[in-house]
Amino acid sequence: MLAALACCAVVELFAASAPAIESFSYRSLSVVFTPQGELTALAQATFVAPDKYREDASMSFGNIVTIRNGEASWGANPHGVVELTPDQHRRTVDRLYRNYVGLLWAVSDGRVEAEDGGDGDVILNVEGLAIRAKFDESNGRLLEIAMPGANLAGAPVTERRVFTAFDEETGLPMKVDVLHDDELSAQITIKTWELNVSAPDEFFARPGEGTGEPQP
Repeated sequence: MLAALACCAVVELFAASAPAIESFSYRSLSVVFTPQGELTALAQATFVAPDKYREDASMSFGNIVTIRNGEASWGANPHGVVELTPDQHRRTVDRLYRNYVGLLWAVSDGRVEAEDGGDGDVILNVEGLAIRAKFDESNGRLLEIAMPGANLAGAPVTERRVFTAFDEETGLPMKVDVLHDDELSAQITIKTWELNVSAPDEFFARPGEGTGEPQP
């Protein structure tokens, strides 16, 4: 009973750690470690509640755009535009909850059910995804999450994300280490966070329609 109460208290503290979130955007620099060497990606992602998400990533081989707008989703790369498969669409949903602010929004919006995970962990259940989370109980900061994932080859792994370098003003992390089966897979540096940004509906249209062109 005490563990359950502590579980709820730290999740409530996490939810109260930021103002009400209706949308957010961030820019990041990622270094992905592959058997062939390091791959660097610059990305900008924007989310507008409840179900609009767009990510523009620039890599050595070109630009990749991923868009989710409700039940529709698309991917664009130098070869063209495709409608995402149901499995790919699901991954765009999960991607939101692997993001610190995305998960913060979901908790604050009442979309997450929390339960005691033992050893001080909290299990966060959201849209069929079970996330094992570690919090700083003194301030509610989310320190680490773990959940099912996939590596670059598509093989199933346990993915952990460790959040560090919290900004003193915003309380948001500026660095993320991504581990697959406890092996470092990527390091992400957040350049900027912006909360409650505005984005037109056309920004989440199928690439090539309206103003939804892939961005450089």
